Amino acid sequence: MLSLYRIIVSLLLVCLSGQVVADTSNGPNPYGPGYGFDTPNEASWGGWARGDTNTLYAEWDVISDVSYGESDDRIAAPDVGTYNVDDAYLSWNLGVFLTSTGNLISADVVQEFFIHISPMSLFSGPLIVALQIEMWGDEPVAPLLNGLAASSWTQTFAGTSVTDHDLNQYLGLWYFADTVNFFGFDLTNQPFISLAQVAIDIAQVPEPHTLVIVLTGLILIGAMTQRRDSLNS
Repeated sequence: MLSLYRIIVSLLLVCLSGQVVADTSNGPNPYGPGYGFDTPNEASWGGWARGDTNTLYAEWDVISDVSYGESDDRIAAPDVGTYNVDDAYLSWNLGVFLTSTGNLISADVVQEFFIHISPMSLFSGPLIVALQIEMWGDEPVAPLLNGLAASSWTQTFAGTSVTDHDLNQYLGLWYFADTVNFFGFDLTNQPFISLAQVAIDIAQVPEPHTLVIVLTGLILIGAMTQRRDSLNS
């Protein structure tokens, strides 16, 4: 309960400051050494670079309501970068508010987030989809993609930010055998859990390579989970 109190008080103080700062400035950079985000060229689930042929990328860090559509429609465009994206936005429900750091949080309603991505061209299978998210607070409900649960859902980092928030990072992986022309992610947070950053990477890969990535990724994720559990015990 004390940690929840710290999160709300700290975020409200940041809101009152009126300063807009990227989450990476509040700490830490999720791609930094020891933290949970990876670019696909360095990830166990990857094997490609952002911007390669037959890949897609979208990322939100400083979420802004004025970046897509109207200024009060609770919809935000990716601010860090995109590739091979025709349309992409992150939306949220009534009762969720934006902090001045570009995070989303609510003190009294269940938070519903929806991420819509339409690629420039159709993706034929097999596909790998990676969702990386950073939360300030407890673990969120496991996300869905096009109504499907992730093949794996793993916590990749647990610690605190420089502003003393509980900081958790997660990785969800999905594998599709067939053509997909729309990607719709559903995320649900209980009150007091702040959504801080989202990165999505998608790639079309040859069948043998898919099997290697799946097996290698699951083995490494399992080892990482076992190591984290042993450190916490």
